[in-house]
Amino acid sequence: MKRRMYKIHKWIAVTVGVFILAWLVSGIVMMMPPVFFGMARGQEDRPVNFREVTVSPAEAVGELARVLGSYPDVNWVNLRRIGGAPVYHVSLKSGGPHLIDARSRQVLTITQEMAEQIARNAFPSQARILQIEIVRRHTFEYAWGPLPAYRIAFADERGTVFHVSTIDGTAQRSDRLNRIRTAIESLHTLEPLRLITERDWIRKGVLILLSVIGIGVAGTGYYLALLSRRTSRQGPAVETFLGRGVAGQTPRTSE
Repeated sequence: MKRRMYKIHKWIAVTVGVFILAWLVSGIVMMMPPVFFGMARGQEDRPVNFREVTVSPAEAVGELARVLGSYPDVNWVNLRRIGGAPVYHVSLKSGGPHLIDARSRQVLTITQEMAEQIARNAFPSQARILQIEIVRRHTFEYAWGPLPAYRIAFADERGTVFHVSTIDGTAQRSDRLNRIRTAIESLHTLEPLRLITERDWIRKGVLILLSVIGIGVAGTGYYLALLSRRTSRQGPAVETFLGRGVAGQTPRTSE
């Protein structure tokens, strides 16, 4: 029984050992400060200057109603910086989000030119642009975020790439070093599976399955440890019993 349990423990440990190692390493990388990987805070992350805002949320929604031809069923409204300007992000209960300039009431559309402006405003750079293209699937460079998005590659020594959502204007910046960090961090929650399937329940199911197997490894390990301890305690008593014989009789030996 002990030998059989040892084999079970060994093979399930081999099965999940790589996953556990990747989970531990990715967890350590996630705890490291972003500055260690050269990740600076972008200007788009800075607070909005409310002195620039001249349009109220109600006026912004009213302008959107005029453009749509009917008053929309609004889910929520927030105020963000997009391209260096304050912009209302209006989310509707049905339909996609809408962007409205908080200074001019203009309903914004994320064009290629605006995407470039958003990227340059977020992290000012004089580097020329190598390529701008639309991406409609998540990749290792753009593992999460709204789709479709503009992919903007800059000609600098860091290999900087921006992904700007065509839906809400959110921008993600990456370079060679922090792309390595992102790839390692993604192993913590099996994010690479998104490149195979967009079904999130599959990723979560695999994560749960590996966790259950890991629990099995720990459980069988504890069982083997307790079994070995019990055997080591019973060993001397068994040897004494065999040495003295039963009921005071000397054990027979073969000639």
